[in-house]
Amino acid sequence: MTCPMSADEHAENLASLERYLILAAVVLRSSLYSTALLTTSTILPQMQGAMSATQDEIAWAMTFNILATAVVTPMTGRLVARFGAKRVMTLGIPVVGPVLGGYLAEAYTWRWAFHMLVPVGILAYLGLRLALPADGRPSAIELDWTGFLALAAAMAALQLVLARGVRLDWFSSTEILLECLMAAIAFYVFVVHCLSAKAPFLNLRLLRDRNYAIGLALVTIYGMLNFTPMVLLPPLLQ
Repeated sequence: MTCPMSADEHAENLASLERYLILAAVVLRSSLYSTALLTTSTILPQMQGAMSATQDEIAWAMTFNILATAVVTPMTGRLVARFGAKRVMTLGIPVVGPVLGGYLAEAYTWRWAFHMLVPVGILAYLGLRLALPADGRPSAIELDWTGFLALAAAMAALQLVLARGVRLDWFSSTEILLECLMAAIAFYVFVVHCLSAKAPFLNLRLLRDRNYAIGLALVTIYGMLNFTPMVLLPPLLQ
């Protein structure tokens, strides 16, 4: 019986055309998220008018967009181990976003700003299906539901605090106090569980590696500097 090739071995056997096709499809797929995020921030006024929503109500469109990312991103490794990289990348599909999205929203309706993502998603899906190697056998790793749910609850509550704190006058609001309490309790459960479980959702002991810890700190700073102008600049320039 022959052993299946590893990902590195398979990558070495890829032809140049396959490499370029994979690169193009991955870049195209990755751009979908940033395009959707930027487009949403651009057309919020049109959505608010079409839905007769208040400023506080329409802000939920952006809040849940970022919230979903914060909750699902930590699961990426587990999803790849369970279903394979090819399935996760292709099924996870449904810089020009603000310009084209804003134009379509003005010329037609705000819905067309999202319709424009459909052909891009189809191209990315077909490219990944054709270029990526077939997935191997799924891993037998079980998802640590306690750790995942505790982390998801903590991040969701914290995101709500940061998104709605300004509108609700921070700690003068009962909602903000409850969300802070929920975030603190959930994060405490997450840390204690990850330090005591045999197979935790995230191995916190990896933070002992100085290079890894510094890398996470730099990524955090980059995210703060990157996402803030992405969300704020379109409505401010408009």
